[in-house]
Amino acid sequence: MKIMQKEQLLNNINTYTPEEVIEFIEKGIITEGDLLNCGIPDKVIDALNNYREPNLHYGELLPETAPQKSTEVYFWGVPGSGKTTAMAAVLNTADVDYWNFTKDTGEYYEPLGMIMKNIFNNQDYAILPPPTFVDKISDISFVLRQDKGKQSFVSFKELSGEILQCFYYKSAGLQFPAKLHHQDTFDSLVRLLNGNNRKIHFFIIDYDRDRDIIDANGLTQNDYLEAAVTFFRDNDIFRKSTDAIYIVVTKSDLMPYEKERRAEYAKEYLNDNYMALITVLQSICMRYSLKFSTILFSLGNVYFRRICELDREPSKHILDTLINTIKPHKRSILDIFLNR
Repeated sequence: MKIMQKEQLLNNINTYTPEEVIEFIEKGIITEGDLLNCGIPDKVIDALNNYREPNLHYGELLPETAPQKSTEVYFWGVPGSGKTTAMAAVLNTADVDYWNFTKDTGEYYEPLGMIMKNIFNNQDYAILPPPTFVDKISDISFVLRQDKGKQSFVSFKELSGEILQCFYYKSAGLQFPAKLHHQDTFDSLVRLLNGNNRKIHFFIIDYDRDRDIIDANGLTQNDYLEAAVTFFRDNDIFRKSTDAIYIVVTKSDLMPYEKERRAEYAKEYLNDNYMALITVLQSICMRYSLKFSTILFSLGNVYFRRICELDREPSKHILDTLINTIKPHKRSILDIFLNR
């Protein structure tokens, strides 16, 4: 058993979590020398010795009170698909390498955004947060400052993967889990989606998750995404205030090609595995004249599922997409006075 665990780890550095690897070292199943010999950087081993999982604090902000005039950006995906870490990487890149990330001066600012962006402050590595399991919606509002006095007001919506699953329950006529507050959160989400703020939707597809993997409910990633999109289509959710829909394929670094060929391969992968989903989204975009495209995303090098060396280029691509989609606001004298 010990030999098998060692071989599994050395063959795939993401087979086990940091907690499990630390336990293997303590039990003598593997040594730090073994990790070095299979290409694990010194700084990642240092991260193991100082490992502490980040704690994301979710506030009590009611989704109906989201800031007006912001473009709402939704990240839809199943649990563990990479939504939260992708958002954190984008926020940190906006703050460090891109535009001036700043909190909205209004009363609705959610401190979760500051905590998330700080996950990637360490230049050597980052400790990734666990999946979001809260049955609520958090609002992360900020201002993206641009050239020539223009700025974009943005509101990221942090949604747990369990909320996405609610669309399946709804379409199947099933009751929501009684032990959580899914019904209240789902109702609030639908009201928010029908609000007047402009909206952008990112649908997250986890490349590292087999399309046919069945979860504890007997369903797949594709089942949940198709159920959500069908609900959006049948209820005209995208008709009034949506500007764009994007497919984001996360963990694209695991594709069996160099970066130059991954975009072409991603189209083949989506057509082979998610044809029905893509077809419905494309038809919605054609019907309402919405922007639509596929984006490849990767955090960079990930070790033991939780320790990451960030590659900022994919995050910059997301930011470019936002700035090219969101209608900017010119700064007024009042904005300047308020340092916004």
